[in-house]
Amino acid sequence: MTHGTGGQWLCRSTGQYALWDLLTVLLAGGLAEAKVSKRAACLVFMSNAVDDYAQAREVIGTLVASGFAKNEADAYLRAEAETKAMLRERWEDVRRLAALLRSSGLAKAGSISLSRDA
Repeated sequence: MTHGTGGQWLCRSTGQYALWDLLTVLLAGGLAEAKVSKRAACLVFMSNAVDDYAQAREVIGTLVASGFAKNEADAYLRAEAETKAMLRERWEDVRRLAALLRSSGLAKAGSISLSRDA
């Protein structure tokens, strides 16, 4: 479930790639908040983003158990790096989405225009 829309998150990827993409979704909010607030990501994930982090740990465990990651630390570092790269690339879109969520608490599909297709 996505926090912004209240709906089920749908992914174009399949298999392990869907899990890696889900990790990007789960980590994006906390990492973006850490960047804006200049707080350590671990502090954000222990407070405001605790549910996302708990779900990310489950996904990481699945990736490790399935042999798609060597261990939890490697899986987290890969997911964190991919998420940070996405945030850098799409920062203006993330800022617009955050502003919409702050003002209305809900973001309907298509309610923001993306700067370009991902």
